[in-house]
Amino acid sequence: MTADDLAQLSPYLTSHILRFGAYATDELHIPPDVFDPALDEVDFGGEQPAAA
Repeated sequence: MTADDLAQLSPYLTSHILRFGAYATDELHIPPDVFDPALDEVDFGGEQPAAA
């Protein structure tokens, strides 16, 4: 068995997979929106528990 044979059998594929993903870095200079901690627009679904 040669190294080329072993490379074909390896479960760790690298030829078509971007291991760390593809990230757009051209927008890093744009600051994010201001954080809004209010959860008014979140629908948690179901019934709300009765107040104790």
